[in-house]
Amino acid sequence: MLSTLSKGLLITTACITCVASLSAFSLYAWLSYQQQRLHLEERVSDQAHALALNVKQQLSHHADNWHESFAEQFEYTDFILNAHVYTYSSDGELNFLTSYNRPGVTPIASREQAFSDLRQARISHQGIDIMVPFTVSLGAQSAFSADQPPRGYVFVRATRQSLNQSLQHYTLLAFIVVLFAIALALLMAKLLSRFFTRHLHRMIEDIGDIARTRNYSLRLKHTPFRELDMLGRNVNTVLDRIQQFTYQHTKSEAAAAQLTAELEQQVQDRTNALRNANQELLETLEQLHQHQGRQVEAQKMSSLSELVAGISHEINTPLGMAVTATSMLDNTIKKAPDDLHAELNQQLTIVQRNLGRAVELINNFKKLAIEHAGEESTPIDFKQMLEDIITSARAYVEHSQAIEVDISCTLQKPILAKVGIWHQLILSLFDNSVLHGFAANAPGRVEITVTTDNGQLKLVYKDNGVGVPADILRRIFDPFVTSKRGKGNSGLGMHLVYNLVTHTLDGSINCQSAPDEGFEVVIECGYEEANDVKTCN
Repeated sequence: MLSTLSKGLLITTACITCVASLSAFSLYAWLSYQQQRLHLEERVSDQAHALALNVKQQLSHHADNWHESFAEQFEYTDFILNAHVYTYSSDGELNFLTSYNRPGVTPIASREQAFSDLRQARISHQGIDIMVPFTVSLGAQSAFSADQPPRGYVFVRATRQSLNQSLQHYTLLAFIVVLFAIALALLMAKLLSRFFTRHLHRMIEDIGDIARTRNYSLRLKHTPFRELDMLGRNVNTVLDRIQQFTYQHTKSEAAAAQLTAELEQQVQDRTNALRNANQELLETLEQLHQHQGRQVEAQKMSSLSELVAGISHEINTPLGMAVTATSMLDNTIKKAPDDLHAELNQQLTIVQRNLGRAVELINNFKKLAIEHAGEESTPIDFKQMLEDIITSARAYVEHSQAIEVDISCTLQKPILAKVGIWHQLILSLFDNSVLHGFAANAPGRVEITVTTDNGQLKLVYKDNGVGVPADILRRIFDPFVTSKRGKGNSGLGMHLVYNLVTHTLDGSINCQSAPDEGFEVVIECGYEEANDVKTCN
């Protein structure tokens, strides 16, 4: 296949030139060959007629040495290859008379048949053959008439070497001419291709630059050829339309991008607004649930406090009378005989111990019903207050000396706080850790960390004790829940802490624990610094 226009032009020009030159020279060579052939046939015919005339003369004079004379005619020519002489006998039979064979040339067979075919010279691959008739004059007759049959024939075969040489010459000359024509055609085609394709190559380069740079403002230049100039104008028209389309497309893309950005911003704004609204709704719902839970707890605790207060009041009177009666009974026992004194004193001791335990339980019940709303908030150094509470707790709580307490507080200024509430709250937590988290006189560690954030005080109470079982942890704030039932514990400590945090401090409390991983309490409530006139709840 033709890969380039220049190559196609070269090959087409070369082919046309070769065909034209070969055709012209072939016609010339054929005409020259035919002319050479006719000349050679005429020469052979003349030579054959001369031989026939000579043979006729020799036979007419009855020369005895005409064979030698016949052979001598070929000494000075190399044109004749073979020559035969045939004569008719008296009975009309054709007989071979003599022949000549050029030295080095193979003799040929007798030519006694088909003489009529050789009246004209015939060229074959062996040579040029011709038969020339002759008549012989005998006796008084000087010659035969024109209608008498011939008396003999001379067969001549001449070489066609000159004709072959001419053919070889013309063939070689044709090859040389064709090569020269091809070379000349290629040279001319090369020059023409440079002249004609120079503008086309320039157009191709310009189009390549436009395609590579995508600069559709470029235009193809004018060319001196009408066809190429029309092609350039059409390409420029296409470039104009592409440039207009590109401009419109770019403008549309910019408008679409701006519209998309605006839509995305609107969607983002609405999404954020919806997310904020949902968040506010969730927070409101959570606050509503918390408030509802607090209201339920408040009502429950209020009812429980009234119930406890009523029960405590009702039980406290008979207990007081029972204690008074035991005191009177003690005096009576002292006056009893000695044999009954020891037994009665032992029974009285049992009654007094159980009455004391009942009085202690009634006092604990009373703590649940105590109203702390009347306690005023006072300026206090919160860290110092915690240290004082722990110091007093060590004196009050048994087996607490081996417990190490670490207090960390980020408050730099005094705050308004109800000391009694915090004292009862921290004391209950510390007492709970000593009684339930550590074995008697076993070492342990308690960490109290106080931080503030956005007006909220966060107190984290944590010990490294044995932890709280999962079944107890789920109900740890319920009253009468304890892991040491029957060992002198009422199960009211964490319930009291919960009431103090949620109802008195208006805060929240959470507990985390696992067996052998300690016990952690997180308390959060509001606070105010001491220079603020408002009261801290």
